[in-house]
Amino acid sequence: EYTGSVEIPSTVTIDGTTYNVTAIGYRAFAKCTGLTNVTLPASISVIGEQSFALCSALTQVAHANSFNLIKMGAFQDCTELTDFTFPSHTITIERQAFYGSGLKGVTLTENMILDQAVFYECNNLTSIIIADGVTAIPTWTFGWSSTFTEVNFPSSITTIHDYAFYNC
Repeated sequence: EYTGSVEIPSTVTIDGTTYNVTAIGYRAFAKCTGLTNVTLPASISVIGEQSFALCSALTQVAHANSFNLIKMGAFQDCTELTDFTFPSHTITIERQAFYGSGLKGVTLTENMILDQAVFYECNNLTSIIIADGVTAIPTWTFGWSSTFTEVNFPSSITTIHDYAFYNC
């Protein structure tokens, strides 16, 4: 049970062998309800499935913009996580990665590859920015996220999938 701030090292040494830390594993910090801040090294390329799920006190994730994959449910129900900066390079965000999180704003860039329900039940969302170049909004992307009042769609949008804004 981690509490407070945690800084993930870029390398670890086990039995005299040094390994690069390139991913946060499946449920590595899940349910660490006292975890408030996480710092990820530049060596991280994958934030694993449900790796920070249910970390209800997590407010900040500092990172070097190096990762290219956020797996399913990685920040699910991180209700105090109000801000998250996405890398500017191409990144894949799997299903329900931020489900039920406390995010207040989201900027979709053309470099994001989104799965379904990525921001489902994000009930603190007040700002959704969709960059020019984004062509589609996947199914359930913002379903049940009821606090925003306006979304501006760039001319590049060609498809808004079923239930993308369900019950908003």
